[in-house]
Amino acid sequence: MVVVGLTIFLVLLGRAFLHEQGATSKAGSVAIALRSLKAGELLRPETLHGADGLELPNGKRPGPALRLIADVREGGYVFPENLERYEVIALRDIPAGSAIPSDAVRREWKAYRKKPAALLEQIVGNRASRTIPRDATVRPGQIESESVLVDQMVASQALPRFHRVTAADVHVERRSRQPSALLRSMDAVGRYPLEEIEAGSTLTSKNLSSGILGPADLEGRQLLTLRVQPQSFRMVTGLPARISMAVSVPKGLQGLLLRNVPVLAVDSGSNGPIVVVALAEQEIQQLLPLLPDAQIYLLQPPS
Repeated sequence: MVVVGLTIFLVLLGRAFLHEQGATSKAGSVAIALRSLKAGELLRPETLHGADGLELPNGKRPGPALRLIADVREGGYVFPENLERYEVIALRDIPAGSAIPSDAVRREWKAYRKKPAALLEQIVGNRASRTIPRDATVRPGQIESESVLVDQMVASQALPRFHRVTAADVHVERRSRQPSALLRSMDAVGRYPLEEIEAGSTLTSKNLSSGILGPADLEGRQLLTLRVQPQSFRMVTGLPARISMAVSVPKGLQGLLLRNVPVLAVDSGSNGPIVVVALAEQEIQQLLPLLPDAQIYLLQPPS
């Protein structure tokens, strides 16, 4: 409690000092890093203090991702001009009143400016309420809220949890646009369902993994659900992931270190965090004798 209280005190003291010194930022307010952050890292609410002015996406406020363009030490200031945002850009002039197809826009990292930026799923399949110039960031106010019919990816058959999606598993159907719907086969192939998907369901970015699996990534591996120590749980920021796993056991037994372990799912769990990992047969034979008394930690390289 003393350490936590001291950390909060130092953070608040730093913000007070910043205010007193009149530190300014061309793009707006300043946040403080609660841990060391690396250039290229996506910003998350739990890594910053005072980030309300940065339009950082969270569960209540969706929005484009933000990332750093320079390292920031723990307790250091995160200035808006040191950020980039993943914005949707028009590839050509889009006339007012026209439906916006997927090939009319693309996403790219742009220097952060404190102006609202629309998400891809808010744009494709909807109509432009005003002309959007080529190379301009698409703003929410330029999009009509009423959906139109748009081609979307649909499951051709039931897709089990963790099944690697192939081109044969999906087909295109024109439907009323759903939020976060995948619009191209290439957006689905290689990803996997986080929960079982029924045949005929529209595939969305929310019911599939954010990243992809290679055709042989799980070859010769078995899926295993493990409870891990809470302090290492948040190291998995995208799925699938590759991590090292340290297994600590009571005195008198030898611990275990497993490297390059695929992680397919994470869950905070009511009884503590759990992960679903894919282990080779030899790794399972090494691990099982140490359970259930072992404590499992996820490791990451030092920042």
